[in-house]
Order: sequence, then C-alpha cells, then structure tokens
Amino acid sequence: MDFPLGRTAGKPNDPALQRQIMIAALEAFATVRQPGEIVTLPHRWSDDDGWKDRAMRPEPQSDGRAGDDRVERFGTPQYQSETDRVAAEANLAAGQCPGCVFLPEHGA
Repeated sequence: MDFPLGRTAGKPNDPALQRQIMIAALEAFATVRQPGEIVTLPHRWSDDDGWKDRAMRPEPQSDGRAGDDRVERFGTPQYQSETDRVAAEANLAAGQCPGCVFLPEHGA
C-alpha cells in the first residue's frame, strides 16, 4: 500500500477500508506464485500525493520538536471502539486470533 508509514492496513476509523485491505492481503496467500510478487490494490490515501511531501519532510512543531503526525505508540493493544475491544478479547479467550474479528467466519 502506498500509505504513510505505520498505516499500511488502512486509514484510522475506516473499518470498511481496513477490512478490504486485510482480506486482499490474506487472499494473496492463495494467488501469489513467486517470491517478491507484488499485488497492487486500488486504494489511495488521498486524492493527491501531497501527503508524501509532508510525511517525508514534516514541518517542525511550534515547540521546536520534529514534526510527526503519527499517533503515539503503546505497549498494549489500542482499539477503535469498545465493541472492537470486546470482540478481540472474546476471540482471544476462545483461543482464536484477536485481530480477526472482521472476518466473516468470526461472526462479523
């Protein structure tokens, strides 16, 4: 995906896009035949590529720190909603993949 670093699974708070990207990634296991083969998806981060200039050369923040609009990283899972947290924890407790709550066979 030609998306900003750290956001290759889709845009924040866009579960429909994230689902499409993850399903396409999983389907690639069945279709990719050679090492290094690339599957290009049609999704774009924005209508223009201006974000690339900002990502590669972020403007300094007002307090002098280097500019970086990525969200803070945490050592514990972060969820988009309480519903996502409950579903992930239920899957984990059942011995299933906690990140697979969006797949059809997991009741989504």
